Amino acid sequence: MLPAQRKKGIASALVRAVEDAARRFGYSRFYLFTSSAPQLYTGLGWRALERRDYRGEHIQVMDKMP
Repeated sequence: MLPAQRKKGIASALVRAVEDAARRFGYSRFYLFTSSAPQLYTGLGWRALERRDYRGEHIQVMDKMP
């Protein structure tokens, strides 16, 4: 994301929209991995499960139960 567009809540709104859609489809637990934004997801209620190396990057695997 461009620096001028950061801290406007865009990423948070997108994550919430995906979570809402997944709930409508009946999913009760969500998983993701990120190499760059674990703080964003933690702030949205996601829980860190483990750190791994994946394809040359350090990633954080996370989950969330609505």
